[in-house]
Amino acid sequence: MIFAFTTLGDMDLREVFNECRHGKFAPLLVYEYEGARILPVFMSARVCKDFCRRNLPKKWPSGAVFFTQEDFEILAKQELQVKEFDWPRKIKGLVTWDVHVHEFVKTPDITTG
Repeated sequence: MIFAFTTLGDMDLREVFNECRHGKFAPLLVYEYEGARILPVFMSARVCKDFCRRNLPKKWPSGAVFFTQEDFEILAKQELQVKEFDWPRKIKGLVTWDVHVHEFVKTPDITTG
């Protein structure tokens, strides 16, 4: 499973990589829609990166975080709805962007667009 990360412009990519590698933390992209906090999930890194490019401001660093099943199970217990995207649907202007900081069990694999 693949999730998007972003910092909403508060950190640069180097800082994100350091947090992920050394602290096992990542700022996961979530959005608010009709009172719900939704965590988009993707089946490919390409769709994830294209989704970020279509929806997020260009100045916000973003990319893909690869999740293990163990991390996904931890995340599923939190008060977030998971929504699967199989193509990079444009939703900007309809939602409010936010970040959910997740602590990983193992150092995550991340990639940028």
